[in-house]
Formats: sequence, structure tokens, C-alpha cells
Amino acid sequence: MEAKDKAKALVDKFLPFMHPFHDVVALKQAKQCALIACSEVLKVLEDKWTELDCWTDELSEQIKYYKDVENEINQL
Repeated sequence: MEAKDKAKALVDKFLPFMHPFHDVVALKQAKQCALIACSEVLKVLEDKWTELDCWTDELSEQIKYYKDVENEINQL
């Protein structure tokens, strides 16, 4: 899945749980939740990198992907 698609999917997952009376506020809240989720994923990946004490291409790609997802969320 492309980072842009993942960003939209994450925001869409949180949107139903946001304030239902104001679309702009709900979208902003859903984006914040999606950013928190990405931040948590990045923390796990970075902890894994520290734990392994090495940098693998796969780990590097995953970290880059979730940073790209964060950027795409901010652009929504």
C-alpha cells in the first residue's frame, strides 16, 4: 500500500469515533489519532533497531514508509 493510501486509511479508521457535529474538527481529531498511531509504530521500529544493534534494509524501509505516512497525514 502506498503511503498516501495508508494515511487516508488510518484517518478513515479513526473518523467514525470523532465529534459527529463538525466535520472539520472531526477530521483534525482523526488526523491527530492517525499521527499518534504512526508515532507508536515508529517507536516500536526504532526500539527494534536499537535491540538488534544493527540497521537492516527492511527496517530502514519500514521506518521510511511510516515517516512518509506521517507526512501524507499532515497533507490531508
